[in-house]
Amino acid sequence: MLNGYIERFNRNFRENLLDAYLFEAINQVQVLADEWMEN
Repeated sequence: MLNGYIERFNRNFRENLLDAYLFEAINQVQVLADEWMEN
């Protein structure tokens, strides 16, 4: 069951953050990922 939660998190993270933006630097990814995880 835990694997299902991890897969859901990974899918949501990818769809809502990584696929939604075009990044120029890795630090942009880190800042947005931190903000996304706080909300």
